Amino acid sequence: MPPKFSELKVLSDSDRRKIQKERDAEKKRTDAEYENKAFKTKIFVSIVSFFVVVIVASVIYFVMNRRSDEIQQKQARQIEMKFPSGEIFKMDPSTKVWEKPSSRSVEEGGGVRTGNGGSITLLLSKNRQMKMFDNSEVIFNSISTNPENIEFLNINSFFAKGSANFEVGPGPCTLNIDTEILTVKMPENFSALFKMQYKKKDRVEFIRIAVKSGRIQVLNKKTKGVYDLDSLNEMSIDKNFQITGPTRFPASSEVF
Repeated sequence: MPPKFSELKVLSDSDRRKIQKERDAEKKRTDAEYENKAFKTKIFVSIVSFFVVVIVASVIYFVMNRRSDEIQQKQARQIEMKFPSGEIFKMDPSTKVWEKPSSRSVEEGGGVRTGNGGSITLLLSKNRQMKMFDNSEVIFNSISTNPENIEFLNINSFFAKGSANFEVGPGPCTLNIDTEILTVKMPENFSALFKMQYKKKDRVEFIRIAVKSGRIQVLNKKTKGVYDLDSLNEMSIDKNFQITGPTRFPASSEVF
């Protein structure tokens, strides 16, 4: 039962001041706790925001850097075409269609073909090139860069027909020139000046290889025999895998 009005205690001024002080102190304490929590929350949000910004910036940098590396690698893994003359065609690596070149580079999976009276020089890598003569064709099956120097390319190609001169300087990269009959192999740091040409004798097609300087390796694809062919030596292998040579030719000879 609630107390009667007459029983209610009448607070004195000092009591009221004491109660008001307690209320003010409680309010200050509550406000201080709120401000402290708000400050801690602000610090926490700032720290989280900082880490989010750092993570996002790192991801963007990584993606952009990776994209830049991919573009640089793609550009490095291209073979430059120089000094075109006569009929020149380039095979698109995606469509496999031969067409007149719209750019001066060949990508992995692409190829170059010369027509009647055509000739072109292809920069295979640093210090390495091949000059194709008329009615010749080459396809670049794989092109990869040296991890330590993207100027040097490891190349696996298929030389389908015609004639070409190769000027290959030493470098930390490999060059393989494949055909249906044989494969010319140039391991790292091999160098040579040599010619490859398709010819016919008694209606039998054969491939002749002549080395003017340096050294190459020739693989007979049927017997798997490997021949070292060095300066001023030539050999040929026909479609029946019959071998002629190696035989030596004089430095003054024009057989090259």
